[in-house]
Amino acid sequence: MKKIILLNIIFLNLVFSQQTPAPAQDKSVLIYGGITHVGNGELINNSVIGFTNGKIDLIATNWGLNWRTKPSSSNPNRIYYGDLFGSGQTTPIEANLIDSKWKPARRLGIVRAALPPITEFVSTFEE
Repeated sequence: MKKIILLNIIFLNLVFSQQTPAPAQDKSVLIYGGITHVGNGELINNSVIGFTNGKIDLIATNWGLNWRTKPSSSNPNRIYYGDLFGSGQTTPIEANLIDSKWKPARRLGIVRAALPPITEFVSTFEE
């Protein structure tokens, strides 16, 4: 008899319990160290998800912590991007702060191999 009463209480609790919506989001939220389920079956391990006004505006992984330069607030990295050659394609170039100046993170030969049109505009990364 006790089992029947307990099962009835659990069943009624499940039937009549309701989810309470969260209050409106008043600031951005960043969740890190999780696993993102993309929706197509893919998983992004150790990911970071950012929300603004209740909408996802950032999904990332890695954060550069296993990269050779170890970015931090005192030693940041930058990504410069844009339609650098008028081709309609966005081109990213990674830069590091070296001697108080932002300089490309890769040697010119590597950048030339990846972006051949750059030779028309830049002959050296030195001043």
